[in-house]
Formats: sequence, structure tokens, C-alpha cells
Amino acid sequence: MSKFADTVLIFGGAGLVGVQVARKLAKEYSPRKIIIASRYEHEAKEAVELLKRESPATQFRGVGGDIFMREEFTRVKRGPDRERETETAEVLQNAEWVGQMFKDIFGPMREDVPDNIRNRSLMVRLIEDEKPDVVVDCINTATAISYQETRLLAQAAKKFRDQLEDILEIEYSADLHARAQNLDREAVETLIEKLDDIKKLTKSQPRPGFSNLKFLDIMLISQAIPQLILHVRLLAEAMKKAETRIYVKVGTTGTGGMGMNIPYTHSEDKPSFELLSKTSVAFAHTGLLFLLARTPGAPIIKEIKPGAMIGYRKVEAQIVRRRRKGKFIALPFYKSTEQRIGDRNELILDEEDASYEKQREKFSIIGLNTGENGFFGLGEFEAITALNQMEFVTAEEVAEYAVNEIVGRSTGKDVITALDGSVVDPTYRGGILRPSAINKIVEGEAKMKQSKEYLPSIATGQLGPPQLSKLLYEAHLIKMIHPTIHEILEPTNGPVTPEALASSIVAQIQNNPIRDLITSIGIPILMPDGVTILRGPFISIPESTSPNIAIRKQSDIDAWAEQGWVDLRPKNFARWIERFRKIHTSQQLFFREGSAEYDRTTYLYKEIHIGEVAAWIFNNELNGYRIR
Repeated sequence: MSKFADTVLIFGGAGLVGVQVARKLAKEYSPRKIIIASRYEHEAKEAVELLKRESPATQFRGVGGDIFMREEFTRVKRGPDRERETETAEVLQNAEWVGQMFKDIFGPMREDVPDNIRNRSLMVRLIEDEKPDVVVDCINTATAISYQETRLLAQAAKKFRDQLEDILEIEYSADLHARAQNLDREAVETLIEKLDDIKKLTKSQPRPGFSNLKFLDIMLISQAIPQLILHVRLLAEAMKKAETRIYVKVGTTGTGGMGMNIPYTHSEDKPSFELLSKTSVAFAHTGLLFLLARTPGAPIIKEIKPGAMIGYRKVEAQIVRRRRKGKFIALPFYKSTEQRIGDRNELILDEEDASYEKQREKFSIIGLNTGENGFFGLGEFEAITALNQMEFVTAEEVAEYAVNEIVGRSTGKDVITALDGSVVDPTYRGGILRPSAINKIVEGEAKMKQSKEYLPSIATGQLGPPQLSKLLYEAHLIKMIHPTIHEILEPTNGPVTPEALASSIVAQIQNNPIRDLITSIGIPILMPDGVTILRGPFISIPESTSPNIAIRKQSDIDAWAEQGWVDLRPKNFARWIERFRKIHTSQQLFFREGSAEYDRTTYLYKEIHIGEVAAWIFNNELNGYRIR
């Protein structure tokens, strides 16, 4: 078994870089098992056969499917005993699947719900089943997520919206409505006509097989950033559970290292909307990986970002293919026809094939297979790899950087490390000025206490999450009764019980403006009986697009109280007393051992400093602390 890894999972393992990463790992480090995951199963199997011949000591397994989807969406039946991978168009044609994808992308991620995307993602299952020590991601995620015809979908949706507005613009609509209610024949016929127009419009197809309503559905799920966020969150959760040690992403600049003047584009715009979308997603992905690298419990995160064209797989004769009418097809070889465009009012971009003489069903040329970048003829390859153009880096070189980072050799090419070294982190100067800023607030507050309109400076609710405001106000209410931790844990007049603390606080706030301060910023106060709240005109938690929300069970109230309500129930104060007990223990260790015992569990003050207490809770209970 390899010293650094027992099991390696390579996403995009059948691609240009993926195969080279697998080859180098197997030859030089001999992990027990390498899983090759590819979009298509036949590609994975071909790669596995090649690698088995070269490195028989390592077990190889090939897996096919789209890791950006639910596992059940990645394959369709082709017969009683046969399956094949689904194409994207097939998934989008299925209204039920599109609806489920919307829930997956925009709904909550819940491990306790069996049908949730957290439990049904192909990527998650692979990671959690195989428990890889190392995950290498060679998929061009930016291309997979950004090339979804976002602009076309938005234009179709806007056209649909404008047409719908035209239909709904009925003069004297209030009068028409009243007349229709009185069964005025003309008014009723007008409304029926409008309804028919709406029905026809929603069912009309701007593209064969896709109605206007389906376009709207697809536009909603085709937004790149929500998809990317879901992808990275699923990846993070799965790797934490599998205890993966290292994740290496082979990313992209989106432009092969060129700038916004890149001449290789996908439309008449230079640079194209699609290309800039790809770059945007590529660096948004890097940003999310940067955050993941700073997350406790996450694996080591690295990214290699090639800034040139990667190539090539091989020189070969290949059938020329293009995407037409939503399908990737072999182009027939047509006899060209002469057409005078000066005599026409329009140029038809895609005419019927039958009107052209087909000389061959398909044709092929010699060129270079460059993997995901496509198949290039001689001229195309010469142009794109020429000096000062995109130029050229080999898949073997990229793989070598990735493998060296995996085994702990610094290459200087890890983008995450580069970002880590270039961001401006907290400074000594900032630490020195912090107490000064706090003292100025305290001094200003002392002056304001003389005013009848004085309110304590606690929280405005503008710094999320709502749970922060809840914790700050609860800590302040406790401080009003017991200013120090010692008074709570070692009182002179008998033990402080949760019930006594709740009663004292309720009595304290009866005629205190802090009660109205809390409710005025959208935070309800849940009283000790658990069924009564004090509130203002609006409530921030729970969040909902609807002005009303159903209370289905007691657990709903418990969840809302946990998320952002000031909770005066005794069971909540029992938690607070236990917190202060842990804080007191950390103080004893610190004062006995000194700086050697200082860590995130340490609380330095005898008094209750509400912000420091809230930070202690984030550090120790909610796992919300920085590691760099």
C-alpha cells in the first residue's frame, strides 16, 4: 500500500489530465485502489483497461455518470437488461426531473431526509462509499456549469414576459371584470379570448420540444452560481464524512490564460458572453475552495489552474461533428448551392436538410483530439498554439504538478496557497485599536445614559446570522441580573436555577425599554411558558416569502427560537448556565498554565462581556472559527 494513500478517486479520470494523474500515481506511488469516474461509462472502462495493463499492482474501477446530478437522473433504460447515460436534453425534457432539480438546487440540504440531494447525489455516494484518502477533480466544472445557454434562456423568458404583458393589457379592466361578473356576453368573450391567448402563448415552442413555460423552468435551474454552491457544499460534506485527507482541483482560467482580448470566442461578441461566464464560474469556484481550505474538518485543498491549452490526446482521423437543433451530430457532406441574398428580406440560418444534396452521410479529417476542447484541424491547432496566442501545456505536466502537491512537494502552482499568502489577514495594529474602539462606544454609552431615550448598545440585527443578535440579547439579559460569571456559578444566596433566572429576567424586562428594543428589530421574545411571545410588527425568523407561515408542531417553535428568538424558557437558561461552567473551567486552566493553555475555549474575563461570550459560543458550539 502507498505511504500517502490507500484509495484515490479521480473525477474526470478518463480525460486528458485525469488519465495522466492516474498513470503517475499508479506507477510511482502504487495506491491500493484508484477509481476512475467519467461522464460516460465506456470512457471510464477504456481508461481502466489501459491503466491495468501498465500498473497491474493497483486495483482500478471505472464508474460512469454525471456527478452534478442525482444518481437516478444519470442513466436511462435502453431495454430490459441494458442502460445508458442520459444526455442533458433528455433530463430537461422530463418535467418531473426539472422540478426535482429546482428543489435540489434551491432547497435545504438535509442528511436526515432520504430523498434529499445530500443522499441522492452520485458524487456524494461515490465519495462516501469509497472513502478515498485523495480526491482529484479533473472535470472542467466551469464549462459543465456555465455553458447552459443562459443568455438564450433569458432572452426567451423576456420575450415570453413581454408577450404575456401585451395580452394582459386590457383597457378598463376593472369595468370589464365587473361586466363579466354580471355575465355581459361581450366581456365574457373578451376574457375567454384572453385566456385562450395565454394558453397558446405558454404552450408555444421557441425551440422544438421546449414550451415557453419549460424555458422558464430551465432558466431557473440553469443559473450557474446556485449550482456551483450546491456542488461545493455537497463535495465538502461528503469529504468530511469520508475523512478524505487531500482534494486537488485541476481548474481553468476559462480563456487558456489569455485576457479579455481573446480572439477564440463562441459568438459575434468578443469576448463572448459564454466565455466570460466560464471564467466567472472558474474563479467563483476557486473562491469557494479557498473558503473550504479555511474550514475546520475539511481536507487539505489545492488547485492547479492551467493557463494555456492542454493537449493533446492523439492525432487521428475523426468524423466532424457539430451541435445542431440541440443534438451533437455527425455532419453530412452537402453539395453547396448558390443563393442570392440581395433579393431576400431575410437570411434563414438553418434550412431543411432535404433541400440540399447529401453527397456523404458523414465526413472525416485528420486532426488533433484535444479532449474537452474538441477536435482541431491543422490550421486551428497551429493558430491557437502559436507564440503569443493561447500556446500549449501538456497533460503530463499538469498531472505532475497535481501529483507533487498530493504527495507534499511544493510546486508553486497551487492557487489556494497563493491566495492564502496574498490576502490581508488580521493585523497587530487592528488588535491594538480594537480595545480603543470598544472603550469609545462604552464612553459614549455612559454619556447617553443621562437621556430618557437611552437604549443599550447591543445589536441592530444587521450583522448576520439572526442567531448572533439572539445570543447577544440573551447574554445581556443575564448580565442585568448577574454581571459576573462568579455570581452565576457561586452565588452567595443559594444556587442560580434556570427557573429562577427566567423569572428574574421576566420581572426585570416588564418595564424596561430593552424589551421593546429587542422586538423593534424583528426579534420575538419567547416567554417561559413556551407558547407566548412578545413581538413587534415584523419578525425576521422564520424567513419566508409569504407574509404568513403555519405553525405545524412544537419543534417548529423550538427551531425558530434556536435560530433567532430571545428564548426565556428555563431549558434555555440551563444551557447558558452550563456554558458559563465550561467558560469558568477554561479560565482556571489558563490562570494555572498561562499562555500554553490559551486556545479558542479560553475566556479571559470575570465579567460577562456579551460580544466575547457570543464569540466563545461560535468558536466552541457552532464550529464557526477561523483557522488562519
